[in-house]
Amino acid sequence: MFDLSKIKVFTLKNKFLCEAHRVTLTHPLAEHLGTINDMEDFKQKIQKPKQLRKKTIKAVKDYLSKEDVDILEQELEAIDLEKFKTQDNQKSLEVKENKLISANIAEEQSVKPAPSFFNNSYERFDYLKTKENLSEEETAWITWYKTTEEYKEIYL
Repeated sequence: MFDLSKIKVFTLKNKFLCEAHRVTLTHPLAEHLGTINDMEDFKQKIQKPKQLRKKTIKAVKDYLSKEDVDILEQELEAIDLEKFKTQDNQKSLEVKENKLISANIAEEQSVKPAPSFFNNSYERFDYLKTKENLSEEETAWITWYKTTEEYKEIYL
């Protein structure tokens, strides 16, 4: 009845443009860890943009001079390099952020450990809530504990 593997694309004036085929997602590690079908699917998805680029350049060669085509190819390569650099910079920023977050978490955990006679931080917090006179260290620990995710999940 309905074929959902492709759709027909029209302009706003109801003029047919083309058929768009469904594209399924493939995990980047499918080439190494996937089944034979996953590997083949991955290879085809890598080759398709290359084939489209070659077809486009071949079609443009009919309308432009060789010099213009060479310039166009150089610009396309420059765009690809910029995309790669942008993605690489984005990844390096994410890695740096993750390292900073990990360092902050490790610092928080190493600075404010729970004493050995409490099994959990929330047990220490419950104990300190009932205590009347708190030392500076205990007050500082309560202030720190109120900023943790554990406190927010349990008490808020």
